[in-house]
Amino acid sequence: MSNQHPEDDIARDNKADATQQFEQAAFELFDAPVEQSEIEQEIKALNLSNMTPIDALVKLSELQKQLK
Repeated sequence: MSNQHPEDDIARDNKADATQQFEQAAFELFDAPVEQSEIEQEIKALNLSNMTPIDALVKLSELQKQLK
């Protein structure tokens, strides 16, 4: 005769299902392609090596205004 109750089996199955759903959602979250905003694309396109400090500050100010 088993010492387990049917309720224990149901609780264990529910916990396993919840864990599996959580893991699947986490994988989908991290595997999903990330769309870059226009500002992110602009920042990546900047050639910081060829910018003067003033040019960099002006560009930063422009980007900040776009976010507001």
